[in-house]
Amino acid sequence: GWGSSAPSSPSPSSDAPDEPASTPSASDPAPPELQLRGRLDQATHLRLRGAELTQSRFAAELHLRLRTPHARVVLAGRLEVDPAAWQRGVDPATREAHGWWLRPLDAFLEVGEGAVSVRVGWQRLSWGEATLLPTLQVDPQDRRTPGLAFDHARPIRRLATALSFRAGRHDLAFTGVHEARFDRKAPPLGAFSPFRAPALRALGPLAGAALSADVRWEDRPHRWAGQSQQLYVRHRYRGRRAELALHAASLLDPLGEVRPPSPDALGDALAGARLDLV
Repeated sequence: GWGSSAPSSPSPSSDAPDEPASTPSASDPAPPELQLRGRLDQATHLRLRGAELTQSRFAAELHLRLRTPHARVVLAGRLEVDPAAWQRGVDPATREAHGWWLRPLDAFLEVGEGAVSVRVGWQRLSWGEATLLPTLQVDPQDRRTPGLAFDHARPIRRLATALSFRAGRHDLAFTGVHEARFDRKAPPLGAFSPFRAPALRALGPLAGAALSADVRWEDRPHRWAGQSQQLYVRHRYRGRRAELALHAASLLDPLGEVRPPSPDALGDALAGARLDLV
């Protein structure tokens, strides 16, 4: 519901504070509430050794929120542009990952009536029982620049449908996530990758051949594939002296793997063709 006191699974979360879902009296209906705000960010990172510019990211966000007695609409998006990715000599894979990115933030419709609420759209998920932070992180993350990304922009929202019920001391919630959990990562051997230097040192005499290949991450299965669908279920009992919660989920392992190419594919990669890592 809209009035839960702590983030729990699988309730979606938004950066806007929620309000109780109680319906105002007919004699004094609450007027619709509309909010519109924007945000601009800029981050520049300069590698001291060699005075190399590794990030000069500009970002703009727009947030619109409309609240009525029975519904809430949130529309928010973020556009990032990084001129550093367009420097001469930057490989195409790095330019594709860092050059620009337009994505939704919290963008959903939520409808509530009494003890029932439904939310559909792009949203964050809180998993576990905690007061301030979720116990487990189930949202994909922006990992292109580990430790340097804006905290509020690091989680990636996914398309999901959430349905919750409240009956007395019992809360029951179902959340279906319709996208696979794939982090956004820099190409393994890209110009801005944190793994580039140690990987080239480990490759030794093969480093030159590796740099000539277009090595990228490849997400499998497809983000919208049937097996990418995930289900989160939560039941909570609020007793007078204690609370009990049961959480269950069915989701894909997001760790991935590195598949060695066949001899023919390896030859093509060393000749400058594209090589995908799963």
